[in-house]
Amino acid sequence: MHKITLENSFHGTRTNVLVPDSVANQRDAWLHLQVAANDGGSAERRRLNRVRRALCPHADCQCGGLRP
Repeated sequence: MHKITLENSFHGTRTNVLVPDSVANQRDAWLHLQVAANDGGSAERRRLNRVRRALCPHADCQCGGLRP
């Protein structure tokens, strides 16, 4: 496991996430979080929501969360 920084250039926000060693960049890390939330349980969904809120603090925004 290692940390990858996810960045939203639209809002100027960033957050670190812990992902498996097979994940190489922020786009793959974002995809990994979404797949884990879809396939996993409530803990994975809560994790994705926390990361999404950290990247996009506005509830009505349509930026999508990750914007490298």
